[in-house]
Amino acid sequence: MDSRRKVELDQLYEAVFIAAEQVYAALGRGLEPELYLQCLSHELTLMKVTVQRNIAVPVLYRDLRIDKGALLPLVVNGLAVVNAHSEPTLTAAHDMAIQAQLRVSGLPMGLLLGFGTPSIRGGMRRVMNPAPRV
Repeated sequence: MDSRRKVELDQLYEAVFIAAEQVYAALGRGLEPELYLQCLSHELTLMKVTVQRNIAVPVLYRDLRIDKGALLPLVVNGLAVVNAHSEPTLTAAHDMAIQAQLRVSGLPMGLLLGFGTPSIRGGMRRVMNPAPRV
């Protein structure tokens, strides 16, 4: 990954973190993930970050194309998929799910947000795609 892309991804991570802090401070813990994603989308839009919701990504299996193979809940700046969760801890299952989304989408970065954790700082995890196509 070139240094310009790394800086771009770091800035995007920081923007999502700031937006997530705002949402967490206002709503607290334990609500439905979809509510957090809607509010996060709004915060990011106010920050002039490009947001896309519920993006269907095709999955190719041999000679079969499944048009709605994977659903990305939130994509920011066309570079990162964001998943929100309300459980008290992020687990290996959350990591596997976002890694699969990165694999099929080709996006370089995934962000897991744990809105059920005691602080959003401790509940945010960055996952990098080892073979991004974007």
